Amino acid sequence: MAANNQVVLIGRAGNNVAEDTRHLQSGSIVAEVRLAVNRPGKDQAGNTQTDWITCQFWSKQAEILKEYVKKGDLISVSGSMRVDNWETPEGEKRSKVYVHGENFQMLESRRAKEERMASEGGGYSGGGYSGGNSSNYTRSSAPAPQAAPAMAPAAPMAAAPAASARLVDDFSDDFMDDELPPF
Repeated sequence: MAANNQVVLIGRAGNNVAEDTRHLQSGSIVAEVRLAVNRPGKDQAGNTQTDWITCQFWSKQAEILKEYVKKGDLISVSGSMRVDNWETPEGEKRSKVYVHGENFQMLESRRAKEERMASEGGGYSGGGYSGGNSSNYTRSSAPAPQAAPAMAPAAPMAAAPAASARLVDDFSDDFMDDELPPF
């Protein structure tokens, strides 16, 4: 039986990863990013629906994620779905679904990030958004496009040759009926 457990997500980080990084007794490091991923389409009220998906990274990937990903950053995550099941001391069964991250990629240039931060009033200081938690995160609309700079008028174009002077080839004589070009 064939199986495939691959996930690719694109969304914005809903937390500062450095705050959600744990060092285990074994020496391993685990970093979690809560990714805000928009669903396609809109709800009945015309609003975009967003899913918050927890992604866990381990070891070297966790260290890199911790260093570079801040709240609001646009990233792509690839990995696999995992489900952890456990029972509480009171006997309640619990489970947690998350993405076991294998790779991530920053999808926003530093300049675009600085512009986004400035447009949201936060300025850019190398960090992410200040304060708040993931449930308070809202994206503002993109800044209005600016008018293109005025350009000098182009030089007049030379007149096109007369239609009778143009060479037209319909390629009808290039191949015989039983001859096909090699591919």
